Amino acid sequence: MTRRLADPSFRLPTTARFWQACCAVMVLSCLSSSSHADDAERLYRQIKWKYGPTTIRIGDNAEMKIPKGYKYTGREGAAIWNKLTMNPPQDDLGVLVSTNDNADWYVVFMFDQCGYVKDDEKESLDAKQILAAIQEGNKEGNAYRRSKGWTEINILGWSETPTYDEETHNLVWCALGQDSEGMTVINHNTRILGRRGVMNVMLVADPQDTGRVAATIKEMMNGFRYRQGEKYAEWQQGDKIAAYGLTGLIVGGGLVAAAKTGLLQMLLKGGKAIVLLVAGGVAAFWKMLTGQGSGHNSYS
Repeated sequence: MTRRLADPSFRLPTTARFWQACCAVMVLSCLSSSSHADDAERLYRQIKWKYGPTTIRIGDNAEMKIPKGYKYTGREGAAIWNKLTMNPPQDDLGVLVSTNDNADWYVVFMFDQCGYVKDDEKESLDAKQILAAIQEGNKEGNAYRRSKGWTEINILGWSETPTYDEETHNLVWCALGQDSEGMTVINHNTRILGRRGVMNVMLVADPQDTGRVAATIKEMMNGFRYRQGEKYAEWQQGDKIAAYGLTGLIVGGGLVAAAKTGLLQMLLKGGKAIVLLVAGGVAAFWKMLTGQGSGHNSYS
């Protein structure tokens, strides 16, 4: 199976798992030993699935209709799924997969309670600068991966440049990477803006199938709805406002929030040493990236 790319905003204190310092998806049939395979099968059988056609609840504030041929598991099942795919523990709300055993993809849902994200940047997203920031942030992800003995990931460019749909309030992008063993890595990301935060939707698929699967998931996402009172258009004066905009969602909202006065620009210019200093040192910065001891966040 394909690997799960580190999401540039994985677990920042305010919103973003900085390039998901995770990423190795291991297909059960490719496990190195029969004992591991047995353990994996045992874990997989513990996952409770809801099968389409049905309407699934995604966390406390959203739902989605899924058609026949797909199945979904909530928070507990997602935790097991992360173990199977060798991703670090994280607060995923759920995982969506095909019931077709030959399908080599899955979708992860996670809600980031960052507040209302203003879409003022909808006409000015700079794909080149955003990519540079993601590549810089990914160095920290690789340091973590090395410490765990995991395969490293290099971010090569865009498979799909960031775009924003003003009508649906969906922000979409897809980064292209390659691991140290030469495997192509692609994660297709969607952020659905809501009143109190953002639903992070990450598609992990075989690079050759990403375009086709992404089109299917995009159509399925038409069945996604925030519950009454949670929609983007229902924002009210006094509600929490995120400390960053659309660029921050891609690069890593928490990082941008921590550096409201120019840290992002330093990062974009490659001033990594300065960035670490501003964040309070390497240890503090890494703690912020991983989210240890802090609140939930997302990235990609």
